[in-house]
Amino acid sequence: MSINTITPIATSSNGIEVYRHPETHSHRPDLDAEVISKIVLPEDNTFFRGTIDLGRIIGKDHLVETKEGDTIVYLQRGNRPGKSRMVLKEADDTSFVTIIACVAQKEEGTPTELVGKWILVTLFEGKPGERELFDRAFENGNNPEGKAAAEAFWATHALVPTTNEGLDILREHDVDVSDVEEGQDSYELSVGDIYDNDFPYSIYFDTLQETVSSALQSISCNQEVYYIS
Repeated sequence: MSINTITPIATSSNGIEVYRHPETHSHRPDLDAEVISKIVLPEDNTFFRGTIDLGRIIGKDHLVETKEGDTIVYLQRGNRPGKSRMVLKEADDTSFVTIIACVAQKEEGTPTELVGKWILVTLFEGKPGERELFDRAFENGNNPEGKAAAEAFWATHALVPTTNEGLDILREHDVDVSDVEEGQDSYELSVGDIYDNDFPYSIYFDTLQETVSSALQSISCNQEVYYIS
């Protein structure tokens, strides 16, 4: 990558150019330029996280509020050290987009031409959540205020499972999913397919959680950030 060939994705509303890093993970690249053009990047900081309302439905938010009567399950996702609170329901329509950007640091994997420039870390549909309760930030009694905020948040919120997570949940409940074609856009199980009528569930395909987690782990922003998953 040459300094003569890199071009910004877009310019923020206060005139700061934002570039794409080789490890940038945008869930909606079609919205990158529009969202960047609407944000105000700090001139006295190297990290930015913001959520904006685009004023129209742009997708699904897989982090949803829960209510009494919802079917809540707990699933250990990937190699995470604990189980995530999940709800078996459809994701909500959303007009919100969350963006994370930072000033690129000098590190392995970052082209020299990008060091010191604002880069897009990730962009995804919906609003961000609190850290999950097993987050390393809470080990050994650290960050008790953050832990309390996380406990309150996850008592009333949950994740809508991604495709593979949904399949794992179904397998744990001895549901035959051998006919599910993984990777298709959507697949719905009728209420009657699972434990008569007491375990309604639909699988909605999405890779949001893994996309955001890998982005935050692969780009150093010189800033502690929440897991958004």
